[in-house]
Amino acid sequence: MKFTKPGTRIKLGHEPRLAPGVRGYAMKIRGEIYIPLILADAPGSGAVSRFLDSLPTRTTVKVPCVVNPQLAEMLKRRGFSAIQEYDKESQSWVEIYIRQAKL
Repeated sequence: MKFTKPGTRIKLGHEPRLAPGVRGYAMKIRGEIYIPLILADAPGSGAVSRFLDSLPTRTTVKVPCVVNPQLAEMLKRRGFSAIQEYDKESQSWVEIYIRQAKL
């Protein structure tokens, strides 16, 4: 997976490729992977499922502000749980899905 530098502006429709059939935005911050945007090129193709399955288990992965109920269920099936985390940028609490690193 190619990481995007934090603060990089993303133009809609020109999101970086995260994996075959998946575009979005992923950052590595303080040793954790944040994925605030996940988009399928062809919804229903299984590309997002394959991408989620490929995420490293030895690293904590966080997916903030999930608004798609189907994505939320996909994350839960893969061991993610919803928690509240304070976001310094927006100065508010946000829901994130997190899967802790397995050592």
